[in-house]
Amino acid sequence: MAALASTGDLDDLNEVCSPEVAHEWRTNMESFAFSDRTFTVDELVADASRVAVLWTNTGTHTAPYAGIPASGKKTTGHGSAFFSLSGGTITKVTTYFDAEGLFRELGATIQPPG
Repeated sequence: MAALASTGDLDDLNEVCSPEVAHEWRTNMESFAFSDRTFTVDELVADASRVAVLWTNTGTHTAPYAGIPASGKKTTGHGSAFFSLSGGTITKVTTYFDAEGLFRELGATIQPPG
């Protein structure tokens, strides 16, 4: 899946994901604001129905992201993803990432609401 995320080739999503997960993943990847991105799997733990992945991604900020105009800055982010599987198909994905670190790299800060 890291290769899919890095290349942006979305053709295989329907073969490995439920329709709902494929749609969500495709929507997220098509609106991704970072080009020349690479996802690296740092650690992977799996059993028959779940997969946990720690990952690092790099890319160049080439489109608006969360209200921040494209900066051209190279970024490195870290996060984790938890996949639920059924019959060899990804049925749910929960992802966490270091948003504060990414905002810091882009020269922005996360402000509490209000």
